[in-house]
Amino acid sequence: MSGPDQAEVRNEILSALSTEDFRCLSPHLQLIDPPFKKTLIVRDEPIRHVYFPDRGVASMLALLEGGGSVEVGMTGREGMVGIHALLGANAVTQESVIQIAGAAKSRLFVPVTGALLGIGVVSR
Repeated sequence: MSGPDQAEVRNEILSALSTEDFRCLSPHLQLIDPPFKKTLIVRDEPIRHVYFPDRGVASMLALLEGGGSVEVGMTGREGMVGIHALLGANAVTQESVIQIAGAAKSRLFVPVTGALLGIGVVSR
């Protein structure tokens, strides 16, 4: 499987990778287009994928006891949803949901695998 061309990627983390690191990660990237309110990371469940927004915005929500939620963070094309996985967390106490859906190439995601953890910028 081949992934996206680095020159076409708008996510700033993926764009900043060295050509070699991007080439290692690229076969594991998949283009998806999640709709508004799609849950990407579920509270207290294993983080199976991380997401690199190309367009749109994902919100990190802290869930309240009464059933409500409060936004505690946002991630756009400057970041990565699920960064906790790189820090060794298997699950988190917040949810991440799409707040602003993007266009056809709105999200790039990759399973949490050795490929992600082995790229030079992460392993340093």
